[in-house]
Amino acid sequence: MRALGAWAAVLTASIWIPLLAGLRPQAPLGCALGAVQSPWALLQFVAGGQAVAGSPPGPPGPNPLAGKHVQLVIDAGARRLYVFADGALFASWPVAVGTPATPTPIGHWHIKTKAVWGGAFGARWMQLSIPWGTYGIHGTNNPGSIGSRASHGCIRMFNRNVVELYRLVPVGTPVDIRGQAVARFGEVRRVIVPTLVGSDVLQLQHRLQALGYGAGAVANGVYSGRWVEAVRAFQAASGLKPTGVVDYTTAEQLGLRPLADDPALRPTPRGAPVEPPPIRPVQLPPPSTVARWVAPGTP
Repeated sequence: MRALGAWAAVLTASIWIPLLAGLRPQAPLGCALGAVQSPWALLQFVAGGQAVAGSPPGPPGPNPLAGKHVQLVIDAGARRLYVFADGALFASWPVAVGTPATPTPIGHWHIKTKAVWGGAFGARWMQLSIPWGTYGIHGTNNPGSIGSRASHGCIRMFNRNVVELYRLVPVGTPVDIRGQAVARFGEVRRVIVPTLVGSDVLQLQHRLQALGYGAGAVANGVYSGRWVEAVRAFQAASGLKPTGVVDYTTAEQLGLRPLADDPALRPTPRGAPVEPPPIRPVQLPPPSTVARWVAPGTP
């Protein structure tokens, strides 16, 4: 009987261990929240307390930006987030951005989803539309990191600030992240080889599509598969050696320019725009001036 129990344990392990190993995702890019998409990672998040929701959103209250065109600008170099409403600066807060090894992706994005997660994600979470990983604007349980390069690419805020931002901006709000593209010291742009991911790869993919290459491939910021073949086809048609490596010569032939040269993605000038006054909560009138509700029929 004991031997039978041992065999049953071995059989169970042989079934579940490979299954769980297959469900376990590779390390996601950006915030580790992306791993919640698998059952294995969800168990890990629950065990680590990361999937425990933070404080629920309170009463929404009046939104001073309702009906206005709202845009967020994040200056990764200055570690600052700006809120613009109808082109005028409305608010600004300090943030933490990605480390040099895990940089915050620069480019034009938008808020994709909003949620309340808690744990390392602080009081609020707003996911960005960056296609090659899970990146977002969120609070933090490490407020000492604000103002530094400390994250895996996400934008961290003080919890009191992210709660206010969460209230101000709806899903779909455009977010421009400005700063220097990923490159080694002294490089204007990095050489793109297979397996690289990033804003420059997404720029390359959009350029190839505009030139008629990469039909059917999804522009996702990941350089692999059909995109490598598309580059090889372009190189062959341009009289270049079809290596699939986007070096400086290939980039020039494609008409690519460094992301930092995009006027819309240049860092926000230091000291401008002028810091706005802090947002103050709406003050309700004193009870004596509020009309008392009277039930119908009451004399």
